[in-house]
Amino acid sequence: QKNIIDYFIFTYKEGMTPNPCAMCNRKIKFPLLQKYSKELKCGGFSTGHYIRIENEKIHKGKDIDKDQSYFVATVARKNLKGFINSTLSEIKKKDLYESIKSRTDISLVQKESQEICFIENNDYIDFLNKRAGIKEKRGDFIDDEGKKIGEHRGYFKYTIGKRRNLEMGFNKRMYVKSINSENNTVHLTEKKNIFSSNFLIKPIEIFEDIDKEEYSIKTRYRQK
Repeated sequence: QKNIIDYFIFTYKEGMTPNPCAMCNRKIKFPLLQKYSKELKCGGFSTGHYIRIENEKIHKGKDIDKDQSYFVATVARKNLKGFINSTLSEIKKKDLYESIKSRTDISLVQKESQEICFIENNDYIDFLNKRAGIKEKRGDFIDDEGKKIGEHRGYFKYTIGKRRNLEMGFNKRMYVKSINSENNTVHLTEKKNIFSSNFLIKPIEIFEDIDKEEYSIKTRYRQK
């Protein structure tokens, strides 16, 4: 409740977009699997993630399209001790399915889920309404000068950088630049103005000495 659900609700209330799966890996899944594997005197522990861990450092799995290193990037290094790489770290999903098909009825294999486990029917809007009293309330789309250019149906439906499904048409492509949950406004701008020169990253785990001048940062799961 405290580590995941309360975080999920608080983040939306603040006008940000939560990542409950990453937080679960950091706060619950990896620490507890490590703890129980020690208590049971196992040789280690493993998960179903498409990742590879070597020397307590996280690497991408072989299947780049299914790579999940993004979701475990904030796991504390101490909680990676004892992790055993599974077959998923060295195989592509399509090859894995072919291997399974040769051994059993593929229809018996459970379909993978991309939904949030504690959100019924993947309806996070209904969840926020019932659990936190956050309701769909109309507010203003504003431009770079703070002028109203349209209306939305709730600030929590948007995330920074979003372009599609803005609920109304504009004569040019508009992107979400910022969200103000206090006054229920969503700031839209053109692509040329969407970029920022600085931003805050948290939580963060450093696995290498920071001595480079440039780093590549992945801010979304499907970001190339």
